[in-house]
Amino acid sequence: MRLYRVVAPLLVLLANASQAAPPVALSLKDVRTIYLGRFGDSDEAERFRMVLSIELPRRGFTLVHTLNDADAEVQGILSVRDSFAGPVVTCTAELINLRNDRLWARDYAPKTIWRPAPWPSTRDPLKQIAESIAKELQKAKTKK
Repeated sequence: MRLYRVVAPLLVLLANASQAAPPVALSLKDVRTIYLGRFGDSDEAERFRMVLSIELPRRGFTLVHTLNDADAEVQGILSVRDSFAGPVVTCTAELINLRNDRLWARDYAPKTIWRPAPWPSTRDPLKQIAESIAKELQKAKTKK
């Protein structure tokens, strides 16, 4: 009986050690699954997340619904303000691993394009930034 009291806790300890956490992605090359984090609380931020959820799988990433299932999380801040020439969208985004190490980051500022007012641009700046993020993550991942 004494042997059982000593051996049983050791077996439990060994079983827990064999079920160690999966390895953390230490570089962008190791990232295959991504969790979409927050980009703010606005309707535009939610739409941006939806557009990004379309663009990232097109570039070879798999989206997951929980952070613990992901290799990394993409998150940031999205700002939209109106101007006489149309909406001005800025976004700062980062990709962090589960240890909160930053693997990639970028700031997207509006491009200044001269066009005669009052004709606003017909291009969707939210979609353009989401496409740029997905494209740059794919490019950085495959970069040698």
